[in-house]
Amino acid sequence: MRAEVVAELQQAIAELEAGEELTRFISGGGFQSRLFVFQWEDEALTIDLRLPYARVLANEETQRRDAMELGVALRMAMLLLSTPGTDDTRISVFDDEDGVDYVVFDASGRVTDAGEEWDALAARLEAASPAEPGTFTVIWP
Repeated sequence: MRAEVVAELQQAIAELEAGEELTRFISGGGFQSRLFVFQWEDEALTIDLRLPYARVLANEETQRRDAMELGVALRMAMLLLSTPGTDDTRISVFDDEDGVDYVVFDASGRVTDAGEEWDALAARLEAASPAEPGTFTVIWP
């Protein structure tokens, strides 16, 4: 199931990078109220992305920033879905136009880490990777 969702997210990235209209995960209507909405929840991971999409009345800089932030969120969701979970942690991630929030819980439900930046979470995932040191690299757009 995760692999299928990752493939859909990859398709969304391809559409975004090609400047095409996104064909999945879009809600709302009108010129300024469309959102990219992606949600995932299982025992190890919760992802909730609600980001502005195709705000045609916004200036070019805002549109460029929206596309960049959406691209980063898509890549992070793919990374989270591709990283095997463990029995001793649970990660919850929320991203909207106000910013990113993530929380990492231990097996007893205590918060072990929390933050408001993708970079910190990516570094945590890289450090926890079971791969040989230096073989797991996160590449940002």
